[in-house]
Amino acid sequence: MKFSDFLKKIEGYRGVCTLEKLMKHRTRVWMKKVFFFLTLLLFAFSTLSPQGVPVKLTGFFFLLLVITTVLSALDAFYYSYARTTQDAEPYLLDLASIISVTNEKDIIGGFIRSDIGMQILIRAGLQKETISKYLHSRTSFVTAQTFSGVKSNAVFSSYLLGIYGCDKGFEHLLLAHGIDASLFIGSALWVIHSNTSLREKRRWWARERLHTVPSLSRVWSFRNSHSLMRMTTPLQFSRYQGIENHGEAVERLETILTRSSHANAILIGDDGVGKMEVIESLARKAFSRNSTPELLEKEYFVLDFERLAEASIDRLTFETLFSNMLIEASRSGNVLFVIPNFSDLLLFAESFGSDLSSLMNRFLSSTTIQFVAISDTDEFFEYLQEDTVLINHFTRINVVEEYSTLAIRTLHETVHSFELQNPIVISYPSIYAVIKSGRAISEDDSLFDNTEELLRRVIGKVLNEERNIVYEEDIDELFQ
Repeated sequence: MKFSDFLKKIEGYRGVCTLEKLMKHRTRVWMKKVFFFLTLLLFAFSTLSPQGVPVKLTGFFFLLLVITTVLSALDAFYYSYARTTQDAEPYLLDLASIISVTNEKDIIGGFIRSDIGMQILIRAGLQKETISKYLHSRTSFVTAQTFSGVKSNAVFSSYLLGIYGCDKGFEHLLLAHGIDASLFIGSALWVIHSNTSLREKRRWWARERLHTVPSLSRVWSFRNSHSLMRMTTPLQFSRYQGIENHGEAVERLETILTRSSHANAILIGDDGVGKMEVIESLARKAFSRNSTPELLEKEYFVLDFERLAEASIDRLTFETLFSNMLIEASRSGNVLFVIPNFSDLLLFAESFGSDLSSLMNRFLSSTTIQFVAISDTDEFFEYLQEDTVLINHFTRINVVEEYSTLAIRTLHETVHSFELQNPIVISYPSIYAVIKSGRAISEDDSLFDNTEELLRRVIGKVLNEERNIVYEEDIDELFQ
């Protein structure tokens, strides 16, 4: 893609980019809070004042109200573009904010001087002084005519890869600091995900936020499902996720669950590979209305095995509770029943002399309830595979490890929390090194219990040295 192609992609975002040039979003948010507070304060004063309100004060109140309304309208305008970005091509708003401040005679300089570009470079581990020195020492410039994006699945990634490789001087700067193309893209996605998450948190009216309020209709729908509500919990998942893992497994699960028969699946994989994450991704897909129509209105219930075990004092109570639970779920007609640790349930039933296959058989072939079971690989072959009557009702999905992406996303909130507590930036290469080191030492059961402990150690070390960026070398030094 040429630079002109990228301009066409972001053509619809010129209005919001102009607004950002005139007044940054964070500035508008701060001003709106101040003016809204002053408006409420003046309203409360005028309401409680026994002597009435002076005319000038009334005029000032309406002036504050108008300013607050205008700022709110500008925010609504901004967020409408932010939502379009998520629903269509990802990160177009962020790309537009970079290109809108880019001079066509200096593409690299425009990227570096943009807010997002600077955030990406700092997250990658570059000091501001190093970046400034590079900007002033350049002798050649990449223009719009010579710039070309690299073929990629996403427009934003294509532009970033073009930025990385179109200028040998810029590429040399990054490589000299240990930043290859994958770390550069990873740093960019980290920054974009952080910015997008922040925007989402500010949108209290968003469907994702409103969905956290308990639904009255859901309570009424399942008001007579006592066993189901007691022995299960609703599936908990983040409504927004910047990076999804296990794409093939999610698509296969979606295909299986839309069948007219044999629409049950079992996710098989080693401990920690993200089997439950596959179900969460599917639920997220349905929530955003991007799934097949058959799954849009499904209610996800996760069996709470501990509650079931505590309530089952003998075979009769276990079979009664379990059967009632499935009857109530089947009666509702829209339940997707998730069974974590399927082998544990099977062994527990056998401990009472109960046949789990017989209990579940008529429901497994029903069209009014569907099951997604989860099992570790070893336990599946040791316990479940032998019960052919039961397991033949399930289609197997093997879930493989995608450790790095999953761990990086899992650490996102932890890193953000550490950075809020300390005047420090944890570079993306150091985060990646933390994950690799944390994984290795957890397997050896040595120095640190987990990656969070490793982060605490390295942050303390860097602060003691009066620095404000954690580098990959800081991680390596802890193990020397």
